[in-house]
Amino acid sequence: MSEVIINQALEKKLNEIWGCETPLYYPHSHAGTTDLCGFMIIMNL
Repeated sequence: MSEVIINQALEKKLNEIWGCETPLYYPHSHAGTTDLCGFMIIMNL
């Protein structure tokens, strides 16, 4: 399954990966972790 995600969703679209299992915190609202943080190019068709 990970190969499908990489090949079909992330390859050539994800420019930067900032972290895996990254802790997230926004005061008085959200706290937890995310599986992947990064920067993805989205093109309008």
